[in-house]
Amino acid sequence: MNEKLVTIDIGDDASLLDACDILHDARCDLAHLEVDLDNGIWKARFQREFFEDPDLMTHERKLLFFVKSTFPMADTEFTLTGLKNYRIEDNANIGVFTFNEVQIAGNVARLLFCEDMRMIVEFEGPPQGKLVDLRLLDKRGSMWTTRVKKYKERCQQPPRHVCK
Repeated sequence: MNEKLVTIDIGDDASLLDACDILHDARCDLAHLEVDLDNGIWKARFQREFFEDPDLMTHERKLLFFVKSTFPMADTEFTLTGLKNYRIEDNANIGVFTFNEVQIAGNVARLLFCEDMRMIVEFEGPPQGKLVDLRLLDKRGSMWTTRVKKYKERCQQPPRHVCK
């Protein structure tokens, strides 16, 4: 199988936004979070929906207007380097979180999760790091939509990130 696994080198705000866009709705287990402030490294593993290869997706029409789309899940490593400071604000204490978005202001990135948790990362300079899909998982995700044509066209658009 020739999957289009994703790699994004992070060196500025735009590439950090691209990496975080891919991780939207990805699951992160805090038990696997590694933070080494002495060396300025933050590393997390995510399970994310893999939309980058439309050939690996299936679309099955249900009833008249609905389509069930299934897709593989990717095991993704997200590493940030050049950290000056880091803190976590976990009000949920549930361990596994769903990534929502990043907010960047100067050299500070706020990683916001759906379940009342945020991580604040301060960089020495511009954001640095890397997002790498390690492999596709055996499990698959699914979602219901209407009008699969528009969804398929969206999947066919060239990605803003680098695929290898």
